[in-house]
Amino acid sequence: HEWLIQTQRLLRDPEFKAAVTETRGPEFLKQLKDWANDNAAGERKIGVAGEAALSWLRQGISASGLGFNVVSAAMQVTGFNQSIVRLGAKYVGRGVAQFAGSPIDTARMVADKSSFMAERGRTQFREINEIRNRVRGQPEVARRVTSGTYFLMMNMQRTVDIPTWLAGYQKALDAGKDDATAVALADQAVRDTQGSGLISDLAAIERGGPVMKLFTVFYSYMNTVYNMTAVQTMTARGKGKLAADYAMLLVVPVVLGQAIKNLIQPDAGDDELDQEA
Repeated sequence: HEWLIQTQRLLRDPEFKAAVTETRGPEFLKQLKDWANDNAAGERKIGVAGEAALSWLRQGISASGLGFNVVSAAMQVTGFNQSIVRLGAKYVGRGVAQFAGSPIDTARMVADKSSFMAERGRTQFREINEIRNRVRGQPEVARRVTSGTYFLMMNMQRTVDIPTWLAGYQKALDAGKDDATAVALADQAVRDTQGSGLISDLAAIERGGPVMKLFTVFYSYMNTVYNMTAVQTMTARGKGKLAADYAMLLVVPVVLGQAIKNLIQPDAGDDELDQEA
């Protein structure tokens, strides 16, 4: 991959290393090197039986918590909060309207423009990306069942991803960017607001071995929100705007998520209270 060659060359450049070390510290430079090496190596193969068991357990935990789960699927709409913080309600609203008006044609247009979005359904988060690689060579029935585990979640997330991409694309065009740059910025907006299961987009702790991965099954969303919160904190234009961003990132999703859960499972709260009693 040409970009990996260029990245490694940049990381070996004395001036770049000195600038990063001086402004960000040696640990930051080490993180960049580890990230580049992990991308070059790709997904680490399972070496021993114990690692295979941990991998199987982790994927089972993910499937039981997220797969074939109507509540988890419906909760994906809370991802619009991150998109609004990053891109603005105006652009996200336009993206929603465009997608709602012609979902099939709009999805096809987005996939034609962006290879990242064309593969998005198979790379939304780490476990889906791993399943995509694992099902190759399986019998047709087993492949369909395995791939369909996250069908509901993938399709609900799609209703957030595509409007977010459209919002990022249009915002970039309005800022005077050319089409190729607008596509790249739209791809990055989806990565930053909705997360990604590609190795290049995973945190260091998510790229670890089977044991580390076992304890980060539900980490991706939390990491995405944390990163956005940190960015908004460091780039805030005022305390009022920062407070609004905090509310959109940390408060509104919780309230909205609970409302969705109560709507789909109205008796769940009563059952929990009965168990506590």
